[in-house]
Amino acid sequence: MRRTIKHSSIPAYNELLKPSLTFMSTLTGVGGFALAVPGNWNSFIVLRLLVMTLGTLAIGGGAAVLNQFLERMTDARMKRTEKRPIPSGRLSGGSALVFGAILTLAGLAYFLFFVNLLSAVVAAAISASYLLLYTPMKRRSYPPRSSAAFQVRCLRY
Repeated sequence: MRRTIKHSSIPAYNELLKPSLTFMSTLTGVGGFALAVPGNWNSFIVLRLLVMTLGTLAIGGGAAVLNQFLERMTDARMKRTEKRPIPSGRLSGGSALVFGAILTLAGLAYFLFFVNLLSAVVAAAISASYLLLYTPMKRRSYPPRSSAAFQVRCLRY
């Protein structure tokens, strides 16, 4: 039986991506790229910027989705997060896992084939550290929570 995405689930997938956070992270990468490029910009540099931006969007979105997959049980117990797509039942955990894995792997492949191996390795390390270190540690230690809360609060103003 062929499965299709229900039209009503498209906003839920978009919400999983955390578009504003992913956009801000990508904008940071664009700023770093702009600072690293000397003087004259040509079409090749603009193309490289576009490639870096698309890869970063995929990696960032994938990490956001996988983070919500890992946090689904905790999110279901918290008033603030219980309406997110997975705990609310708008999307299954399996769908989110597949979506996040595809985005992350696509971003890594994109970096590997269109940029270089080092960029793919750095992107994989950042994604892995976010998912395997930050995500589980933020419930156990005060500094990651306060640091993240401070950063989010600053971005809102």
